Amino acid sequence: MDIRFEFSLKQSNLLGARPTQGTFGMLAARVMAPAAPYRSVLLYRMAKLGRGRMPHFGSQVVDRPGLQLIHDWIASLDPKLAPAGSGDKSSAALRKRHDGLLAELNQTGLAPERRKAALQQMLTSSSGALQLAIAVDRPGHTLPKAAAQLAIQLGGTHSDVRIRDLFERFLPHAQRVKRLGATVQADQILRIPGNASAGRTLFTKTAGVQCRNCHRVGKQGKAVGPDLDGISKKNDRRALLDSILQPSKKIDPKFRAYLVETVQGRVHTGLLVSKSDKAVVLRDATGKDLRVAAEDVEMIVAQPKSLMPELLVKDMTAQQLANLLAFLESLK
Repeated sequence: MDIRFEFSLKQSNLLGARPTQGTFGMLAARVMAPAAPYRSVLLYRMAKLGRGRMPHFGSQVVDRPGLQLIHDWIASLDPKLAPAGSGDKSSAALRKRHDGLLAELNQTGLAPERRKAALQQMLTSSSGALQLAIAVDRPGHTLPKAAAQLAIQLGGTHSDVRIRDLFERFLPHAQRVKRLGATVQADQILRIPGNASAGRTLFTKTAGVQCRNCHRVGKQGKAVGPDLDGISKKNDRRALLDSILQPSKKIDPKFRAYLVETVQGRVHTGLLVSKSDKAVVLRDATGKDLRVAAEDVEMIVAQPKSLMPELLVKDMTAQQLANLLAFLESLK
């Protein structure tokens, strides 16, 4: 995907593309699904707080007008802009059911028990929850007060974090999750006892946690960065934490990122897989190899920054980071 301003929407490869950073439980999810905003992970990630929120850096508040603008834009796109794919019919049927529930919730005089049942049905999927969250504060078209208040109550306390994160922005700050944010006190984290089992679950299963997108433990995860099996043999608890909080402080030469600029003006970044008089091969952060013909290479430069982004743990709680650290310590 390439979303540079000078590229057309078609050239961006956003439309109909399958998400590489998780579907967040959305049926037939796409990065952007033309005319189907509630299948679009781009919109979902803008609408939520917590892990997986976009923009990833410097954003802890949902931009309501911006969110509505993107929603309306996606909804206005011709569905033919993306090729037909598996799940299209099922997702269309799900959207029709949610539209019916939302219409019911907008009725005046709806019985309280029926209101609660309709909301609970919408909150059984990420797509329905996203549609409901958008409806709660859509300018000029908000839900009736009783329905909106109950939606926030049910969504904000939901057992599924993928749904709960969509409604956290409506809660008072005192009721929101206490996340680490941009400043992490290492000494504080090191004093917290961690649970290795909970850390394993966080690494292997929790939505929005990106460790497994680049690292592998056993047969789980992707081999973009170093394998983590046996990592605690070489690193103590503090060193492990430092490698998470400051990934560019110490980079193994085998995993140094390189930037390649082509004669056509394109820029690619990734790990250097191979370099010859015929081609340069890079592996990007998703694990995909990109081959650039040698005659197309304008320059190739080693980067001082790791492919692993900083602040990856900003949306975790202190206890979650301590748990993750305990899990890494157990890998001997």
